[in-house]
Amino acid sequence: MRIKKDKSSYHSSAIIRRDYRHDPDPVVRKSKSKKDTRKWCRGKVGVKHSYILNAENKFYIFIWKEYTCENCGKREYSSKKVS
Repeated sequence: MRIKKDKSSYHSSAIIRRDYRHDPDPVVRKSKSKKDTRKWCRGKVGVKHSYILNAENKFYIFIWKEYTCENCGKREYSSKKVS
């Protein structure tokens, strides 16, 4: 809405107040974790994942396998071409 030249009126002050209330909040970014969970279980250095085979699927000449870690639940996939 347009504010007239006179910014001291009740109408214009209400518009300014309304616009101030609806300013978007600054984006809060989550800091990156320092733990290396890709290689180690739960990010504890030296503790390797203990994977269990969940599923095995065949698609033409490829075999897809899905593994899950017992402790942390991390999933890992692998594929292999069968000749």
